Amino acid sequence: MERVVTFGEIMLRLAPEGYYRFVQSQSFGATYGGGEANVAVSLANFGLERRLRDETAQARDRPGRSEQS
Repeated sequence: MERVVTFGEIMLRLAPEGYYRFVQSQSFGATYGGGEANVAVSLANFGLERRLRDETAQARDRPGRSEQS
């Protein structure tokens, strides 16, 4: 079986319910996305083993360092 690793970040979009403005809304709908995440989900739907590597979280946790695999 093929393995695929995508590199990127997952975005979270909060959208107010109905036609309210952001500051007027009491609740929000959450939508996850990002090009790399979308590719990983599509590959999973086709049955491929996949992983998503989020470099932004590691950059926040360890500034100035990069992980070597």
